[in-house]
Amino acid sequence: MSDYDDDRLAALGESLASTYGMLTDVCLELPVPIALPVGVITPSDAVPAVTRAAVIAQEQPLPEEQRINIQIGCTGWLAALELFGAEAQHPRDLRVEGAQMLLIQAREALIQLMDWLMSQRRP
Repeated sequence: MSDYDDDRLAALGESLASTYGMLTDVCLELPVPIALPVGVITPSDAVPAVTRAAVIAQEQPLPEEQRINIQIGCTGWLAALELFGAEAQHPRDLRVEGAQMLLIQAREALIQLMDWLMSQRRP
C-alpha cells in the first residue's frame, strides 16, 4: 500500500473509533441502557456487542424513528468496519469513501437519537 492509502485507511480507523465512541454513549442513554465494551477493544469484541445492541435496541421503548436511528448507527458502523477489513486486505477504488459515507450516516442518526433522548429527560 502507498503512503496515501495508508493515510486513508488510518483516517477511516479514526472515524470508526470516534463513531464507536458515540455509539457507546448513546447506548448508555437508552431507556434500558446497553453497555458496549470500552477502552482498548478489538473487532472481535466490538462486532458481537454492536450486533447484540442492534437487536436489543429494537425492543427499547422508543418511537419507530428512534429505533431506526439506533439501527442505522449500529449497522452503518458494522458495515464500515467490514469495508475497513476488506480495504486493508485488498485495496479498491472508492471503498474507503463508501465506508466514510456509512459512518457519516451512522453519526447523524446517533446525533438525532441522542438529541431526542436528551429532550426526554426530566429536569
